[in-house]
Amino acid sequence: MAADFGGKSFYWNWKPDRTVFLIIFMKTKNYFIIFFLFIGNLSIFSQTKSGLIIAGGTGFLSNLKEGKRLQEILDMGGTKKNQYKFNVAIGYKFRIEPQNRSHFFDIDLYAGLKRFNSEYSYFGQGTTDDGQIIFNQRSGKASGTYYYFAFNPNYNYKIYKNLHLGIGIEPTLYYADGEGKWKFDIPPMLRLGYNFKYFDMAISYKMGLLNVMKSSRNFSSGNLNDIQLQLFIPF
Repeated sequence: MAADFGGKSFYWNWKPDRTVFLIIFMKTKNYFIIFFLFIGNLSIFSQTKSGLIIAGGTGFLSNLKEGKRLQEILDMGGTKKNQYKFNVAIGYKFRIEPQNRSHFFDIDLYAGLKRFNSEYSYFGQGTTDDGQIIFNQRSGKASGTYYYFAFNPNYNYKIYKNLHLGIGIEPTLYYADGEGKWKFDIPPMLRLGYNFKYFDMAISYKMGLLNVMKSSRNFSSGNLNDIQLQLFIPF
């Protein structure tokens, strides 16, 4: 993520510690092994289908705290406009449906991008000692593009006929454009969908938990929250 102030760009230059990623992997690998063994055993007694995922939508920013430069504009009495622009993704889904049951399991794997824009501005005027009017203007812009890879295992229950409700988690690895750095989040997900004859349509809400928007110049904290429409086309 980059910000532009008077023609100058500023970037976050944090370097991740490989030891941290190794510790996370060692602590979580057993859970993933158990999960895949469970899914493998379940699929023996279930109907399995898979296919293409196409998804997109919007969202909102939460827990957003400005960094020093943007906060100075607000302290002067300035205004701000923070807007989550869009998210898009493409991927692949595996659906496991136990026989004669009212529930099923989905495993979604996909890649995509998310984008937001921010504008901060102040415009004021004053009078000098000799009566001349002076104007004071200051502005700052920040935009962010996040490329991401996500893994989403979720449980779904058939509410009524082909209408289903699902819950899950979505471990997500972000690459922040302009910063050149990787970030991680693990949002919980709630999904409502309907299974048509040849495709499945669902809308989901994903709540960001970790501070993926932190940068050295723009924001000290911030979360990405998604509202996303997903089309599943089984092959």
